[in-house]
Amino acid sequence: MGFLQSVAAVSARDAWAVGRAGAEGCGCAKPLIVHWDGAAWSRVPSPTPAGGVGTLSAVAFTAARDGWAVGTAGDRPLILRWDGAQWHRVASPTPPGGGILNGVAAASATSAWAVGSARGASGLSHDEVAAALNVPAGTIASRLARARRKLRSALGGGNPVQARED
Repeated sequence: MGFLQSVAAVSARDAWAVGRAGAEGCGCAKPLIVHWDGAAWSRVPSPTPAGGVGTLSAVAFTAARDGWAVGTAGDRPLILRWDGAQWHRVASPTPPGGGILNGVAAASATSAWAVGSARGASGLSHDEVAAALNVPAGTIASRLARARRKLRSALGGGNPVQARED
């Protein structure tokens, strides 16, 4: 079972989608990356996050050899970069208490901007909140994304943190 949350198309024959593989709320989710080659979707290997558990929330590409994907690995932000041959993990700052990245925009092969949040005061992950409310994790992520957009608009813009490739 899997769940795709974001898609980016480089061309009609080159598109990527990301999400997670594994049953919702199982605590066993693994990052899921699939690629469209113009004829069929195929799963692409993803670096295994520390602890083996993680999910991807967003993907962005500037060219066929320049892509970024973000999400969470346990309670830490997760950033991956596509170099045209394989995905690589990129170092990310982690706020105290952990955090998640929900969105990414790429300007070039070496510059991408990611947005997300520190874990809430409750200390619960999106999956834990979803399980408690008996709704899909995507619903929680969607509601949070909508709230963040409204907050950014009310504040007159955002304050993204730039991801840097190591």
